[in-house]
Amino acid sequence: TPLLSFGLELGSDPVAKVPFAPGDRLGIYSDGLYEVRDPAGVELGRERLIASMTAHGGPIETVVETLMDEARRHAAGRPPDDDLTLLLAEMAERS
Repeated sequence: TPLLSFGLELGSDPVAKVPFAPGDRLGIYSDGLYEVRDPAGVELGRERLIASMTAHGGPIETVVETLMDEARRHAAGRPPDDDLTLLLAEMAERS
C-alpha cells in the first residue's frame, strides 16, 4: 500500500506519523514508473516495483539507477506513456 496517495480518499488533510531510524529509506514514485509496459502491454506493477525497491541495498544512488534500469528493461524499447519519477530519501546517522 502506498504511504502517500491522492487515491486513498483519507480526507482533505491525511496525516500519518512514521518513526524513522538512521538508514531507513522513503521511496516516492509516480504512477508512470509502475505502469510502464512491456511490448506485450504488461505493466511492471506496483508489487514488483516495491519488491525491487526493498530488495536492493547499497548506496541510494545505485538503488535509484537499478530501479530505473529495471523499468527501462521491462519496457524493452517501448517508450513510456507517462513520466518515470522516483525519489528515494535516506535518514542520516545522527551526530
